[in-house]
Amino acid sequence: MAIQLTALALAAGRVPLSARFPQPAETQAAAEMLVAQVVAGGLLFPLLLKDGKGLMLSVAGVWPMLFLAADLSGEDTGHIAAAGIYVTGWLVALALWKFFLTSESSIRIALCLVLLWSIGGSVLLYIRAEYGNGATDSALWNAAGGPVVATLGCLNHSSFSFENSIPLLSFLIGGAILSARKNLSSASSH
Repeated sequence: MAIQLTALALAAGRVPLSARFPQPAETQAAAEMLVAQVVAGGLLFPLLLKDGKGLMLSVAGVWPMLFLAADLSGEDTGHIAAAGIYVTGWLVALALWKFFLTSESSIRIALCLVLLWSIGGSVLLYIRAEYGNGATDSALWNAAGGPVVATLGCLNHSSFSFENSIPLLSFLIGGAILSARKNLSSASSH
């Protein structure tokens, strides 16, 4: 919650986060909140998503903060609901992966991969837009952008688009497969 409150306070305080930040700065409150939620979820998933109760509390904390940010930014409720569903799916996918991870080393490796994917894709898109030919609006680039780019894409559409759902679906399917494998191996050992 502290990370979400910080993102909300930055937007409410009209703090520009870059040299060419859109003005007034509070219009970016929803986007700032979504980035904070996705990145914080990825960064803290080993601690937050230890069990079903942690997942429920995490999801319950996403929605009110997202709607507060939406109210501040004037964002459409349909867009915010689509983005909120995406963040909820991201947390569920992370919880599935956490269920599979049993050793401390596997948790550390997964944490590095989750952060690399959630933040790294956005960084690659930025570098391509800034120093490349600027064409980052293709479905392939949006899918490679990871969950941050996909979640922000929900603000531009009132529903999920195919390219926005690729990162989440791949992560959900992978987590479900790994969790099912863990259940099968533990059932066969008993």
